[in-house]
Amino acid sequence: MEGLSGQLKNVSEKINIRNFLKQWDSTAHVWLESDQVDTITRIAEEMDVPLDTVEELDSVCGIDTLKRGDEPAGVEILQNIPDDLDLVTARFQRRELQKREESTLYRNNIIRKMKYRFSDDKLGSGYQDYIKNKETIPASVKINQPEVLIKVCVHVPCQITPQMQSVKIVLDQTYLVLGSQKLTELRDKITCVNDFAVAGDLSENPDDVTRYYAKDIYKSGFFYFEGVFYNDMREPDCRDYSEVIRKWAENPANRAGPYQSEKMENTTFLDLNVRLGYPYVYQHQGNCEHIIVISDVRWMVYNSEYAPENPCFMCDQCFKALHYDKDDCKIGDFQAYRYFDSHAVI
Repeated sequence: MEGLSGQLKNVSEKINIRNFLKQWDSTAHVWLESDQVDTITRIAEEMDVPLDTVEELDSVCGIDTLKRGDEPAGVEILQNIPDDLDLVTARFQRRELQKREESTLYRNNIIRKMKYRFSDDKLGSGYQDYIKNKETIPASVKINQPEVLIKVCVHVPCQITPQMQSVKIVLDQTYLVLGSQKLTELRDKITCVNDFAVAGDLSENPDDVTRYYAKDIYKSGFFYFEGVFYNDMREPDCRDYSEVIRKWAENPANRAGPYQSEKMENTTFLDLNVRLGYPYVYQHQGNCEHIIVISDVRWMVYNSEYAPENPCFMCDQCFKALHYDKDDCKIGDFQAYRYFDSHAVI
């Protein structure tokens, strides 16, 4: 199929995500745990100067000294341009804001073309509050370290017939999941129009709203990764969709398998063996099949004195050049986690 041939050239070797994580330090420290006082103390120790000297430098040369105190913050600085600011970029920004205000059609069209629908300032508004007061972080958003972040791409379901010469694979949804999360947590987030079909004949009462959706009646489904079918068996009436496939594969003449079956609700992403960039399957509603691709597992460096930010993402060459000596011995105290980019995998 043409739609898949372009992706398969970027497939990685098979990896076990749990073993992949264990290759690195098991004591990752989130950068949020370091406060300003600790940073100043470490600077004083590294520079071998008195602590009060560094504190004075911080008060005189810190970021806060570059502000007047009445500057607009976040998105406001893009929307409230001072009248006396006669810069070319400011004039273009005023003109653009005016066009968006005068035409709703123009504004909506611009938003649709943007890569991101919101600015980073707006996305991180609540997160900054958590940084200032770690005790208020809800348990639902806390992440225990060490951890891996996995990108899962879900494609539009495709119908393949013998007459079709090629299939266009269309990306539908993208999710970021943690290695410690169960497969069922991803399944519950995936949306498909077939899940919302109303079961039964409505011709006698087309306005009937009491009917159940298909997803409420037909709850079975599975993920397939590297020879294993992970079936959702959380409900008593769930079926093992993979059973007929596994029985078919038992016939040596079919030259397939052997396949195994596991429960989706008992499996985390850390338990998976996967190839990055390889097309796998999510099936539900009987025969609705989605191609899913795990496109990357991120390699993150925490608390590195050589990195411009914390955490920092680095290519293999820069990472090794900065953090290891000529004998490949680790330099400094830092934590590292692998990062795979789908465009970089050969």
